[in-house]
Amino acid sequence: MVVPPDDSAAFVVALQTVLGDTQRMAEMGHRARIFVESQASPQVVAHRYVDLMRGLQAR
Repeated sequence: MVVPPDDSAAFVVALQTVLGDTQRMAEMGHRARIFVESQASPQVVAHRYVDLMRGLQAR
Protein backbone atom coordinates (compact mmCIF):
# COMPACT_ATOMS: atom_id res chain seq x y z
CA MET A 1 0.00 0.00 0.00
CA VAL A 2 1.63 3.21 -1.17
CA VAL A 3 0.08 6.64 -0.82
CA PRO A 4 1.50 10.13 -1.21
CA PRO A 5 2.92 11.62 1.98
CA ASP A 6 0.54 13.85 3.92
CA ASP A 7 -2.47 12.69 1.88
CA SER A 8 -4.84 11.36 4.50
CA ALA A 9 -7.69 11.00 2.00
CA ALA A 10 -5.59 8.72 -0.20
CA PHE A 11 -4.60 6.73 2.89
CA VAL A 12 -8.25 6.25 3.86
CA VAL A 13 -9.14 5.06 0.35
CA ALA A 14 -6.18 2.66 0.25
CA LEU A 15 -6.99 1.31 3.69
CA GLN A 16 -10.66 0.80 2.82
CA THR A 17 -9.60 -1.00 -0.36
CA VAL A 18 -7.35 -3.37 1.56
CA LEU A 19 -9.91 -3.94 4.32
CA GLY A 20 -12.46 -4.91 1.69
CA ASP A 21 -10.23 -7.62 0.23
CA THR A 22 -9.57 -10.44 2.70
CA GLN A 23 -7.35 -12.32 0.27
CA ARG A 24 -5.14 -9.25 -0.16
CA MET A 25 -5.01 -8.72 3.61
CA ALA A 26 -3.94 -12.32 4.11
CA GLU A 27 -1.24 -12.02 1.44
CA MET A 28 0.06 -8.76 2.93
CA GLY A 29 0.15 -10.37 6.37
CA HIS A 30 2.02 -13.39 5.01
CA ARG A 31 4.58 -11.20 3.25
CA ALA A 32 5.00 -9.05 6.35
CA ARG A 33 5.72 -12.12 8.46
CA ILE A 34 8.32 -13.37 5.97
CA PHE A 35 9.97 -9.93 5.97
CA VAL A 36 10.09 -9.69 9.75
CA GLU A 37 11.40 -13.23 10.16
CA SER A 38 14.13 -12.68 7.55
CA GLN A 39 15.09 -9.07 8.28
CA ALA A 40 14.06 -8.15 11.81
CA SER A 41 13.98 -11.28 13.94
CA PRO A 42 15.95 -11.09 17.19
CA GLN A 43 18.53 -13.49 15.76
CA VAL A 44 19.03 -11.47 12.58
CA VAL A 45 19.29 -8.19 14.49
CA ALA A 46 21.76 -9.73 16.96
CA HIS A 47 23.97 -10.99 14.12
CA ARG A 48 23.91 -7.56 12.50
CA TYR A 49 24.97 -5.92 15.76
CA VAL A 50 27.78 -8.43 16.20
CA ASP A 51 28.95 -7.71 12.65
CA LEU A 52 28.75 -3.98 13.32
CA MET A 53 30.74 -4.23 16.54
CA ARG A 54 33.38 -6.40 14.89
CA GLY A 55 33.67 -3.90 12.07
CA LEU A 56 34.07 -1.02 14.50
CA GLN A 57 36.59 -2.97 16.55
CA ALA A 58 38.68 -3.65 13.43
CA ARG A 59 39.10 0.08 12.74
